[in-house]
Amino acid sequence: MEEAGESAEVVEIEVIPWLTDLLESRSSGRVRWREQIRAGETVRGLLLRLHESQPRLAAAVYDRDEARFAGRAHIIVNNRSLELAGGPDARLRDGDQLTLIPAYVGGQRVRCYGKR
Repeated sequence: MEEAGESAEVVEIEVIPWLTDLLESRSSGRVRWREQIRAGETVRGLLLRLHESQPRLAAAVYDRDEARFAGRAHIIVNNRSLELAGGPDARLRDGDQLTLIPAYVGGQRVRCYGKR
């Protein structure tokens, strides 16, 4: 709960088509929403939390059992690739923007619709 006069810190998450098929809302097209973050939260921490609210999307991005990125999406933080933005342990700040873009491998679209 917020104290009087304090406001929650949030980041904007944008998901690009093909990955939007994995959202719990089964949306199509580009989707954006604001997600509250915890003080000192990292990109990895946010992705782990997204396993609760957006499990299919989060699993396509980050494999929590293997503690590694799944390789099905590129993560852009404030218009910079995650690697250039500080990597998975980069701390998020109020107003940051994360964009999830489907990965392309060998010139073919990677299907990430759960079971094969």
